[in-house]
Amino acid sequence: DEVIAIGTEKRVAEDVGAVFVRQSNLTLNQKYQTGLMKAREFNPDAVMLCGSDDFLTPGWVKAACKYMDNYELVGKNRWYCLRAVPKQKVEMIEIGYRPIRQNEPIGTGRVFSKKLLDRLGWLIFPTNTSRSCDFFSCLYLSQFNIKIKIMDDNVHLVCIKGPWQALSDYDRIVNL
Repeated sequence: DEVIAIGTEKRVAEDVGAVFVRQSNLTLNQKYQTGLMKAREFNPDAVMLCGSDDFLTPGWVKAACKYMDNYELVGKNRWYCLRAVPKQKVEMIEIGYRPIRQNEPIGTGRVFSKKLLDRLGWLIFPTNTSRSCDFFSCLYLSQFNIKIKIMDDNVHLVCIKGPWQALSDYDRIVNL
């Protein structure tokens, strides 16, 4: 199993023994697509995405992978967002997509099967847009009649937002 870190801080990747690929967050679609192309070199059975401010509860990978024989894309459509800012009250809310998007998995924790990746030439993220990475990815994937599993297992996704710079801050997420 390999962990591939895509970003600008090589030291962070080296500290955890990850393969490092230099790529800025602008655009996030390009960043993720670059990571997928690097992952392809390892010929994996599946690829899971996890952002730098996202955490998966224990058992996530095992829970998601048990569906890979019958589905091409596995994930959840709900997650928790925690705001942790010094000298402020910690807040955490559960978030889900609007009803029109209930059948698409959120970005982090998504597991793509090798079968799906091979079928699509490993091209999952449209690189001609700089916003709404998850939306445009799912819109693109909707053309291909993909078997998607929205998990209801007792594992969770948590994104942590703090005083650092983030593509989507807590207040923006709360007001989706």
